[in-house]
Amino acid sequence: METLKKKYFLYTLPIYGFLGLIILVALIAPYLESRRLAASEVFYLILRPLCHQMPTRCLWMFGSNTALCSRCMGIYIAILLSGLYLGVKAPSRIYWKTPIVLILPVLIDGLSQYIGWRMSNNYLRFSTGLIAGTGAGMFFFPIYFRLVDGLTLNRRKKA
Repeated sequence: METLKKKYFLYTLPIYGFLGLIILVALIAPYLESRRLAASEVFYLILRPLCHQMPTRCLWMFGSNTALCSRCMGIYIAILLSGLYLGVKAPSRIYWKTPIVLILPVLIDGLSQYIGWRMSNNYLRFSTGLIAGTGAGMFFFPIYFRLVDGLTLNRRKKA
């Protein structure tokens, strides 16, 4: 079982690195902007395909908004943390009921704001993002681990 955990962790390192890089870029961008460095524009531009970056919906650091909105920041942080947890735990099954329940708060928050029933705030957006990111990680990482198992089994059979 220990080698299974190690295998999962090693095969997910690129995913952890990518998610960590997204979060790091989002946090470095306001620092660069506070120093009035032109490179800050590049950092915001890199993450623009992943997030709308509306300043009123972003967390603020160093007197400027992060390159991810509060909700997306929560989602990416939670996916990274749930992936790290599941990479160590080595789940034996694919979760699908719990992730559906965990994604509901972000849907309710986003939809009720979009319709105009109420106005959300950044703390609520971040919190619902954390919850939804945990659900997304619980769903996608076990599927990824199954895929890794299938690929490594096929490689062993051919050798």
